[in-house]
Amino acid sequence: MDELTAKKQVVEAGLELVEKGLIARTWGNVSCRVGEDGFVITPSGKAYDGLSASDIVRCKTEDASYTGEIKPSSEKKVHALIYRARPDAGFVIHTHQKLASAVSVLDMAAIPGGLSPDGQPVPLAEYGLPGTKKLSANVAGALEKTGGKTLIMARHGTVCFGDCREEAFKNALALEKTAEAFIAELFGKAGGRRYSSEKDLFAYYCEKASARYPGVPQNLGSSRRDGNGFILTLGGEALAYP
Repeated sequence: MDELTAKKQVVEAGLELVEKGLIARTWGNVSCRVGEDGFVITPSGKAYDGLSASDIVRCKTEDASYTGEIKPSSEKKVHALIYRARPDAGFVIHTHQKLASAVSVLDMAAIPGGLSPDGQPVPLAEYGLPGTKKLSANVAGALEKTGGKTLIMARHGTVCFGDCREEAFKNALALEKTAEAFIAELFGKAGGRRYSSEKDLFAYYCEKASARYPGVPQNLGSSRRDGNGFILTLGGEALAYP
């Protein structure tokens, strides 16, 4: 694939991440392999709905280095190591998809039974701060444990890839469905009841929290960005925080 076509695919994939609920704000990142020694990746800190091909940054597969004034995603080294380790990787997406990210907080060495849409194990990469060598090393270690194309990063999110954009998204969406099945299994064991929706999880949380902390409101509220701060709405009251 030529570089311009790859950059356009990355822009379109960023919009698809938002559309399919696999990401929020500027979090996550997308890349596409270009030739034998490079890949193009989303820039750091820019909203997906405002990206153009000129914003997408080319990096070297060997060391994730780049040239130019636009800074690539801080996870560029994770993408680079996947392209080096897996010749079958042509497109990589790092998501913060809701249910698989919920599984990521369990801190398991591996997900029992696996969650992979292709029947391969889905390993859990140990925690590392975003953009650090530790995170890259942990992802590399997790890759060695599977022949599949999905993995979960502890307390962070997922990395899903494929030989093309379509396969990468197919794997991410399938992982979300199987993550829900895994959560349903845990819910059934913990609550002694059948899981049918996320509302069940919230109701179970409120029930247990109310029993343990009588009189404490269990409404988690909501928040929205306000300039450099945010507004928290809780119990009908809006509170501004810098």
